[in-house]
Amino acid sequence: MRPQLFAGIPFDPEKDLGRAYNFFMSTLPEDAYGVILDHDVMFTTIHWYNQITDAIQTVPGACFSGVTARIKCPFQVAEEADMKNHDMRYHREIGKKRLENLDLLEVTTNDRTPSGFLICLPKQAWREMGGFPSGFHLLDKRVWQGLKLIGRRIFIIKGLYLYHWHRGGGPDSDPYVDGPWCKQHTLPDGRVYGSTQEGTLE
Repeated sequence: MRPQLFAGIPFDPEKDLGRAYNFFMSTLPEDAYGVILDHDVMFTTIHWYNQITDAIQTVPGACFSGVTARIKCPFQVAEEADMKNHDMRYHREIGKKRLENLDLLEVTTNDRTPSGFLICLPKQAWREMGGFPSGFHLLDKRVWQGLKLIGRRIFIIKGLYLYHWHRGGGPDSDPYVDGPWCKQHTLPDGRVYGSTQEGTLE
């Protein structure tokens, strides 16, 4: 039996993305997985659900992300994709070809955390973290850091290719969002992680 999977694009009008993520996860059944997406990404094939649930069945309890063309995280870059091409027919063809790639790349011990354009995790992992920290900037980094600290493994589904706009029209097309920075977060066991200082965008 495949695991339950729910995908969403959480949003908070006051720019507290962590709060929006927490609300989304709170609505899921206890044994379900949440797939949290950025507002500027989209799946490129109809097979994304099976790709993710296949990965979950391969490594139960793990957390996952995918690959794309426009991203700074090197192990999430689809090398064959032109980052300046925004033709969806082009990206759907890449997604179709990527279906042949069944590899799961483990990045749990990698010094760099994945990007947050797609974050897939079990609701139980979210509970073990004591929820996500509040804030906007660096939230994805804090989520992945917290998942590592509670012992969850993290994998990139190499065949799961998403289109990512990611400032595709230049800096003026996506103005800087002046939201709150994520700072420290306390796990239920008392461990504290995250910086007390504002960071820089990655």
